[in-house]
Amino acid sequence: MDDFQLTGLATATTLFGSTVLALALLEGALSGEEAFDLSRLESAFQEAQWGVDAEAAERAETMRREAGVLERWFRGLAE
Repeated sequence: MDDFQLTGLATATTLFGSTVLALALLEGALSGEEAFDLSRLESAFQEAQWGVDAEAAERAETMRREAGVLERWFRGLAE
């Protein structure tokens, strides 16, 4: 991988908390939104059980947008 791919991979790994999801995004196997949703399965379960925390929901929406940016980043590198 080149420096740009590694930078994106490191950012995605941190965002998703998963190297596997980051690699799937890099390879185009998952969209940014799909990878982000999979990374939040536990949070989604907790929200269903206990309700949504407004601050956590706002942070999650920001992170979802970052996942979309990473998807575009990797797509741009592939072109």
